[in-house]
Amino acid sequence: PMVVNRRQLRELDHLASQQFVSELLAHMKEATPRLCQGLAEREILRRIHLAIRAAESFGITTRRSTWRYVHLLFEIGDSESGAPSSPVAMAILNDSHHDARLKVSRLWRAYREGRVSARPQVAAAAQAGGLG
Repeated sequence: PMVVNRRQLRELDHLASQQFVSELLAHMKEATPRLCQGLAEREILRRIHLAIRAAESFGITTRRSTWRYVHLLFEIGDSESGAPSSPVAMAILNDSHHDARLKVSRLWRAYREGRVSARPQVAAAAQAGGLG
């Protein structure tokens, strides 16, 4: 049997995390080019890391839910802080009766229904030529 020590496990976890962030960076550049336009790659990465830490604070830790959370923050223009500024979004995220998958699904639904709005500069970019 193969034995993996704690240091090796931490290294594997770190590498997996780096890979996830790299894939998420590529996705954000492709899916939301107008929102990433004019931002240095280092700044996009900083915002991704902020969003991942915020997601964890709301119990969002699975790959898919984290991916969807980060994407939504870019869509609504809250990627600078890592957490949504909308009271509706915060109520959804702070609801301890729902798991991470459901929280993120409810956030996206609220966004599509207009209960969580994009910030004005993001909405203007969408009207000017569409997002993504």
